[in-house]
Amino acid sequence: MPLLYESYAAQVPRSLAKVKDTEKTVTIIVGYPSSSIQLSDSVTKKPIQGAKVAINSTEKVSDSSGMVSLEMPDGEYTVKISHPSYWKKTVTVKIPMAEPLKVELWPLWAIGLGIVAGATVATVVISKAVWK
Repeated sequence: MPLLYESYAAQVPRSLAKVKDTEKTVTIIVGYPSSSIQLSDSVTKKPIQGAKVAINSTEKVSDSSGMVSLEMPDGEYTVKISHPSYWKKTVTVKIPMAEPLKVELWPLWAIGLGIVAGATVATVVISKAVWK
């Protein structure tokens, strides 16, 4: 159900109205409130362009500023975000939103670097324990 609408009385010319009452109520539906998601890189904080954002059967792509507009009826949705260079992420959103939801994605190289660094530290600790 759309949130934004306006009703007002309008004067309808008698030739069109063909009725005694010349005042009619007109409702203009503006549309669903526009909620959005802002995607950025968790390391560089730069916007992520080209990320796929899937909600139900709808799929959108983030623009150059990392923004994706969600024009959906009010409710709670599971949003799946993916990009070839980033770790996939799933978030839950409630529409309407007062401001864009900011989501940071981890670049795959940073996750790989963290695993290698963790393995190196673990190897050094184990080596020291064994050689004592």
